[in-house]
Amino acid sequence: MSPLEPMAQQLDWFTDNLIYNLDFIPDDKLDWKPAPPANSALEIVNHLGGGLSAMRSVICGGEYTPDFQPATGRESAVALLKHQSSLLARVIRELPPHEMEQTVHLPWGEFSKPIALSMDVTDVIHHHGQIAYIQTLLGDTESHFKDLGT
Repeated sequence: MSPLEPMAQQLDWFTDNLIYNLDFIPDDKLDWKPAPPANSALEIVNHLGGGLSAMRSVICGGEYTPDFQPATGRESAVALLKHQSSLLARVIRELPPHEMEQTVHLPWGEFSKPIALSMDVTDVIHHHGQIAYIQTLLGDTESHFKDLGT
């Protein structure tokens, strides 16, 4: 098992739970913003899709450039998150031990590959909270956590 397996498991669970939480935002509110400069749930999903795609690219030797089709509704949002997250989780799980100390250049600095990957996992966790907060602002005051067994 990869020493980065716990990181991949976090990415899997938080992505799944973010998707689960999207179900509690009505279709007609996916583009809703609490304030003009804020992001809607759909914009958050597209930000994550781009970030996951770009990080996978740079870890695999490319440039930090997103390569994804932006989501336009619930179905494409779920597909985008599942696809990009699963691709990055596979990169995390399959990162060869000899590459663990290699550094990558990101727009905000140089980092080892595991630290760079952990930034993307942290970003998913952060945006998971934003989705939950949007639910609260829309009147849903329950905490929604997907059962780990499902």
